Amino acid sequence: MTVFGVPNEGFLAAARQIASVPPPPLIIVGGQSDLLVVLEGHVRLTAFALRPDALPPELDVLLGRSARIGEWALW
Repeated sequence: MTVFGVPNEGFLAAARQIASVPPPPLIIVGGQSDLLVVLEGHVRLTAFALRPDALPPELDVLLGRSARIGEWALW
């Protein structure tokens, strides 16, 4: 299957496996506000969106916060 001409089989494969394979924690970063960004783990997050029934009641994440995150070129 493709969306806008881009294949998405990788996301569908991840969605098929997300319930059976415990995923590693997402890595999330943010500053001092409530805004958080997924730095690593967007495929797992997309898989959970495709399979919300596989989302556990709690999800481990690694959270990094810095008052200087706004200086990061990719922020």
